[in-house]
Formats: sequence, structure tokens, C-alpha cells
Amino acid sequence: RLFFFFYDPMSDEVLLVLKAVVVVGGLIAAAFFLASSRVTVPDDQDSFLVALQRIGKLNSIGAAGASAAAIAALVLWAMGESG
Repeated sequence: RLFFFFYDPMSDEVLLVLKAVVVVGGLIAAAFFLASSRVTVPDDQDSFLVALQRIGKLNSIGAAGASAAAIAALVLWAMGESG
């Protein structure tokens, strides 16, 4: 178990917030990864580069959401909460 200084790590509020972060982070990741896969890439070079930049930005937001969900899930696991 992790050592927490100022609050009970197994309180219902802490568990609810961590579970909400897992769910919301997963939804954000799914939504932005889906949006990046739906970007059409044109044939001309100027528009091609703009489309790639847009895909990269959408993927980075999706990765941030997935990272938040993974960190919250790791904390839940370390606290001994299985779900």
C-alpha cells in the first residue's frame, strides 16, 4: 500500500475520484484516437503536412488521456482496490 499523509487512502471519495479519472481518461483517449484516425490525408504536400500535424496533435491529447487513466489505475492497484 502507498503511504498517504493527509487523508485515508481507502475513503470513498478518493476511490470515486480515482475511478472517475480512469473512466474519463479512457474516454478522452478513445475519442481523440478515433478523431485522429478519421482525418483525411490529401495528396498535395502542403495539405499533407497540415493533416499530419493535426493527427499528431490529436494523438498527443489521446495519449495524455490514456496516461492519466493508466496512472490512476496504477494508484488504485497500489491501494489494493481491484475495481
